[in-house]
Amino acid sequence: MPGARTRKDERFLASGLGKKWHNSFSKKRPVESIPQEGRPYIQHDGREIFFQSNRSGSLSIWVSTRSSTSQLWSAPVVAISPADLGDATVTAVSTAALSWDARTLFLGVVRPSADLGDIYVSSREKLTGKQ
Repeated sequence: MPGARTRKDERFLASGLGKKWHNSFSKKRPVESIPQEGRPYIQHDGREIFFQSNRSGSLSIWVSTRSSTSQLWSAPVVAISPADLGDATVTAVSTAALSWDARTLFLGVVRPSADLGDIYVSSREKLTGKQ
């Protein structure tokens, strides 16, 4: 991402307005960790973020939430791991994209033994209230 830079224990993001990038600001823990993390996908209302991480040992999709965009992120939890898919050939879940209504999650999965990847789809009930 333009304007992004990494330090030993912090991730810095540049906020944007139009095509102009502004000064960087730090998004402090608990979302970031030492393991590999990336491919963030933030829900359109800014209250839920999905990202890939291997902090649990295998590349999985994690999720963190907050009650408003002015609040800090909650401690992330695993949303989807390879074991959750019920397919022993899947070794990583590497990408997540959420539908506009936040009810459908599209996942990129990896099967290195077959040198193949697939797209999985997962659905959830409609969110209500301040979750």
